[in-house]
Amino acid sequence: MAAVRIENLIKHYGSVEAVRNVTLTCNDGEMMALLGPSGCGKTTILKMLAGIEDITSGELYFDDEPIGDLDPSARNIAMVFEDYALYPRLSVAQNITFPLKIRHMPKSEIRPRLEKTLDMLDLQQFRNENVQRLSGGAQQRVSIGRALVRDPSLILFDEPLSHMD
Repeated sequence: MAAVRIENLIKHYGSVEAVRNVTLTCNDGEMMALLGPSGCGKTTILKMLAGIEDITSGELYFDDEPIGDLDPSARNIAMVFEDYALYPRLSVAQNITFPLKIRHMPKSEIRPRLEKTLDMLDLQQFRNENVQRLSGGAQQRVSIGRALVRDPSLILFDEPLSHMD
């Protein structure tokens, strides 16, 4: 994992200030929760960390290295969204291994990671099922599995438990 530091983070959408001057630190190995009412900027902060949204001003650091200008693919961050964001025509196993395949990881490395992830999330019995046939909770576990299998430096969760069984 990585230490994360946010300094004076600001995000504007036109004249709307979505995030105002956020500064925080989450040390290596710690977990942090952002709490607040709907529309207060929690998801926007996570998306800026992941590189999905550009920052208006401020800086983001991983282990004291600035990442605000890095391409999202160079950040080694996984994000689990509230709405699963699964590939509907793929099986559970195909959804979980997708991020490894697009990184051209050898099959010999993909298989053990898949097995470990399926075991950890109690998804072995669904490995060949189409994700559309699963309950909302099982679909969210697949989404979490897709994040975990990559072994990212940081995993961002955006309300991942709202649909869990």
